[in-house]
Amino acid sequence: MNLKDLQKIIDILKESDVNEFHLEEEGTSIKLIRGTSFAQQPQLQMQNFAPQYAQQQQIPTSVTVNVPVNAAPEAPKEDEGMFKVESPIVGTFYRKSSPDSPAFVDVGKVVKKGEKLCIIEAMKLMNEIDAPISGTIEKILVQDAQVVEFGEPLFLIRPS
Repeated sequence: MNLKDLQKIIDILKESDVNEFHLEEEGTSIKLIRGTSFAQQPQLQMQNFAPQYAQQQQIPTSVTVNVPVNAAPEAPKEDEGMFKVESPIVGTFYRKSSPDSPAFVDVGKVVKKGEKLCIIEAMKLMNEIDAPISGTIEKILVQDAQVVEFGEPLFLIRPS
């Protein structure tokens, strides 16, 4: 990985809602974590960066770079008391099993624990996401066919 590729990754992450990113490639490890305050700026860590040159030229094998990003927005107060269903994986969010099928759930639908809420496609595998609690769907926070990140909120459920 060269610095140009690294800068592209940083630019993409600055514009997204991703809070944490980790990549391991050919002996190089990169980790980016979005901070919650100015004092806790996210850090990019590169380990084992050019180890063959480090031994010859006394270059450190670990480099830390501060990456300025905006703090994550706070959840609105109106969502208090609701259960947030988060994505367990990175993938593409689908509200229905096929383009012709009805959505699994809509706002206002009462769901039972274990009922299918959506599908997240990851690496050509369809992963069913079930309701972790019983309640009423208050909000659907992502659009159909949208790419979602690990931990990204998908639904708000008012527990019954």
